[in-house]
Amino acid sequence: MTPFKLILLGFSALAGLLAGPARAFILFPEVYPVPVIEYYNPATNHYFLTIDYNEITGLDAGLAGPWTRTGNAFLAFPLTYNSGERCPAGGCGEIVTRFYGTPGLGPNSHFYTLVLSEVDGLKQPGTGWSFEKQAFRMRAPTNGVCPASTVPVYRLYNNRWMYNDSNHRYVTKQALRAKMVSLGWIDEGVQMCSPGEAIVALETQWIGGDGNEFRVQEGDRCASAGSCVLARGITAPTTRFLVQSLTVDQANNYLNLTTGSGGTLLVAPGATADNGYQQSFIMGNASTAHIYLNSVGTTGALSNFDLAYRMPEGKRFFPWARDREVETELSLSTSVAVTTVAVRTPGSAAYGHPSVEFTDARSGRSFRFNVVAYGTIPFAGDFVGVDPRDGKPFLATSFRTTSPFLRSLGANAIDTPPGSYLRVASSATGWFEYRVNADEFARVLASARTVDGQLSSDPADYYVDNFRFTNEVFGEGALGVTVYSTYIIRYPRN
Repeated sequence: MTPFKLILLGFSALAGLLAGPARAFILFPEVYPVPVIEYYNPATNHYFLTIDYNEITGLDAGLAGPWTRTGNAFLAFPLTYNSGERCPAGGCGEIVTRFYGTPGLGPNSHFYTLVLSEVDGLKQPGTGWSFEKQAFRMRAPTNGVCPASTVPVYRLYNNRWMYNDSNHRYVTKQALRAKMVSLGWIDEGVQMCSPGEAIVALETQWIGGDGNEFRVQEGDRCASAGSCVLARGITAPTTRFLVQSLTVDQANNYLNLTTGSGGTLLVAPGATADNGYQQSFIMGNASTAHIYLNSVGTTGALSNFDLAYRMPEGKRFFPWARDREVETELSLSTSVAVTTVAVRTPGSAAYGHPSVEFTDARSGRSFRFNVVAYGTIPFAGDFVGVDPRDGKPFLATSFRTTSPFLRSLGANAIDTPPGSYLRVASSATGWFEYRVNADEFARVLASARTVDGQLSSDPADYYVDNFRFTNEVFGEGALGVTVYSTYIIRYPRN
């Protein structure tokens, strides 16, 4: 048996996994390990560990001070588990107890141990430590050696007891262990044995709605921070209907709606329940958008709905900044179901792609990185150009294993062949994810700089200004698509 290795969006994603129905198909389910996430506070030079959802949420929101995720994480078993579950071979381990420095007597720090003699000793009056909680479970080493199926967890001590400023750090990676020793921390050896390592998100953002409806506007960028739907080349849909169902009218090549109480449909101003089905519309909630885009009646060459997110000033993140102990990379993931495609004239096209707008902090200039997920256009090539509507440079590639600019971890781009009528069939679906590390982004920059030579060549100079999922018709056509769960994440480089 080899140690676990989990790659996670974050604690909430794992919680959803553990609560999901998939476990019902396992006859004798094993207890699933959970990530222990490390945080660092530069104001105190202290480290902190937790698996607690409420603590993680508060720390990520900045409610406890300037704590940030370090990228260091490993797995542990929870204290409790469901009836019928069993621990893996070797057991779930011993209880790890968490102590906190006694206010007015001990340090502003936490200490973790599964050694009973340490637990009993620290519970005694006058030690400067107070019992706080039982944190999680880990297996114990034998004479400093962990079982072959586990990962050693080393404890480092800052040796600042004389300043009442003791702090310990717990790591699994030898490079971090050596770094802390080089900084003067004392290596206290193997103290626990983890069931495996975890890779958790450093920063996460996702495209969502406001309540049950999206904020819809015309233009190239959300007017303010947060999520919006950008209507470009078409009138922004603002008329609302309560919709019971949507069906396809094959004879007229339009979607029909039946009014009712199933959900809110946004269509163009002036539409009625009788003609609203001929209009482009958006219907969605906090994570899912159902889109019908119809270029009929538009005057420009391009028509599109963009599900977009504009980063707040304080939440912009630099995917390749050299601000962490670990190298980092960018991930974008989304899911798409394409149900309708129409291309009505030669030369027209319909397609969709996630797009990230990167801004160069040095020059203030920006460009877009587009990755085609579906459409009637060829997927084999890559090209650079300038968006005629706003003059921004862009680099376009596609979800495929041969792209030189990214690693595609999910589906390849969905081919939706053109036709003169709606192609209505079972949905063409796909879950997509790409990762881009600093080396790959340097290749992106090399291409983008052929269009704008004033862009910096250093990946560390770029931050994410906004990201979106674009659904677009060039010429005359229509498309129907559902886009959901679009995330952008900064991970430790894997």
